[in-house]
Amino acid sequence: CSADIDSQSENATDSWSNPTPHGDFQFGVSNPASFTDEQRFHTWTFELTDEAEVELRTELFTTNLDSVMYLYKAGTSRYVAKNDDHEGSPASLIKKTLEAGTYTIKIRAVKTFQTGAFQVHGTCNGAGCPVVEPGACIGDGPMSMPAPTSYTSACEDALYDILLTPSATAPAECGSKLEDRAVAFYKEYWDDIYSYEEMSGGEEPSVSLDYKPGVGAVVQVDLGGDEDAMDFVFDRDGKLIHYYQHNQSPDWAWFCGEGEALPEPDEDCFRDIVYNSGYDVSDVETVEGSVSFGDDLSALPKHVQVAIDDYGQEHLSSGTTVEYSYDRWSGYYVEGAEVALSSSERQHMTYVVVGDADYGMRITYVTDEDGTSLVCSEI
Repeated sequence: CSADIDSQSENATDSWSNPTPHGDFQFGVSNPASFTDEQRFHTWTFELTDEAEVELRTELFTTNLDSVMYLYKAGTSRYVAKNDDHEGSPASLIKKTLEAGTYTIKIRAVKTFQTGAFQVHGTCNGAGCPVVEPGACIGDGPMSMPAPTSYTSACEDALYDILLTPSATAPAECGSKLEDRAVAFYKEYWDDIYSYEEMSGGEEPSVSLDYKPGVGAVVQVDLGGDEDAMDFVFDRDGKLIHYYQHNQSPDWAWFCGEGEALPEPDEDCFRDIVYNSGYDVSDVETVEGSVSFGDDLSALPKHVQVAIDDYGQEHLSSGTTVEYSYDRWSGYYVEGAEVALSSSERQHMTYVVVGDADYGMRITYVTDEDGTSLVCSEI
């Protein structure tokens, strides 16, 4: 085991010996989780009643994330299989014929400071495979909208996770449930204003699902036009946290539960966050480097220039070396970057900049020693 494992106390609440348990592993569907400062080690279990061939693999949704997977059999202290980088990728894969018994999957990041969303997929073939029961999905829940609440830190945190997690294909059953719930909310919304049946002429709406493994989803529902389109934002537990109705006089509401009410961000801010969330891992460019503050930054992407300018303005002396690393995404109608900056004259800070470089951008989130805050300053 690496030093990252050995340095953990067996009695720690989050350690190699005391990981976050996720219960039964579900073959054939995604098993989502996230590495966080509080949850760095994750486990699932499954039981084979006879011999079976099992394949397990991680799918990583945060750039620079690197997983290590171990497989243990109950009653033994040494793993029966381990994989770090499968075929040179940061993801992990174990494929092995196993005998009957109870097994534990244990997954950690290569380094404890690495955080981000991931999911585990598995297939099982053979007489001993567990019977696959329909699993709970984040689409499970009431088919009528909850009562609106104030805008709270839960809203802010959920939007942050949605924005910074690349999209992926949703498990079929879960995706269908999310879409059904969003359509039910959509019809309820228009029935309260008008008659949905009269408005739609009996047509069913179109649905587009942007699934964010481990953190939630954005579902757009419309009848073919911007005026009737709505976005429904769900958190990692399938709870509706926000809707936005795209009218010339737009309408929106928050559903973030109890908590201290925060000043609501302006409409352009949360709309840009939702619109900039649709990209996948292949759309992300990761770069590291350094630059002297005050030098020409034109070789860097505009989003990164904006972050460096804000970081250095009124804080850095000309010529100060600024170390940077950024994850920049460019999807369909979306652009954004998460830019980490540090120097000898100022604390480490991270900026999230979203928007179109030609038509306007905004800094949405800033992370410093006091934590992450939504700032929404227009550029």
